[in-house]
Amino acid sequence: MSWGVIIFMRCFIAIDLNKEIKKKISEFQSSIKDTALRMVSPENLHITLLFLGEQSNEEIGRIDKHLKHISFQPFTIKIQGLGVFPNENLIRVLWLGIESPELIALARDIHKSLGKKYDFSAHLTIARAKGKLDRETTKKINKEIEIGCQEVSSFRLKKSTLTPSGPVYEDVFAYNSI
Repeated sequence: MSWGVIIFMRCFIAIDLNKEIKKKISEFQSSIKDTALRMVSPENLHITLLFLGEQSNEEIGRIDKHLKHISFQPFTIKIQGLGVFPNENLIRVLWLGIESPELIALARDIHKSLGKKYDFSAHLTIARAKGKLDRETTKKINKEIEIGCQEVSSFRLKKSTLTPSGPVYEDVFAYNSI
């Protein structure tokens, strides 16, 4: 009898950002520095399409089979507008908005393919609050911002390893447009 080793990974499905967009976001992050904000590092900036949580290696194989069947044409996303979760009176997350009907369709296809309830908000997390933000920072948050556009021609299944210095993301599989 053979004993298979089951490995679990914390996983999510995401779109990576190009260097130019990451640079613009990093510049914007610098403009809203606040000791109560923990900025997402440029190498960790991404658009989450679906958070999967802890998955076994068997489950990863099943997920991969489903994701391989998703087809999409390359499309462009526009990153603009700043928002917060859960609300302006209790800011926990700062995010940039993303405009793209094709992104919404891709996220819907991924959710459907994996049998997940469709629950997607097109956003890109740029900072998390560690405490109460000062009034000047809050004023900056309410302004309009336009980062730019990027073509999307792939998405990735990623694993996340939590470390004391923050999460480390690694690609597990990549899925390209047709």
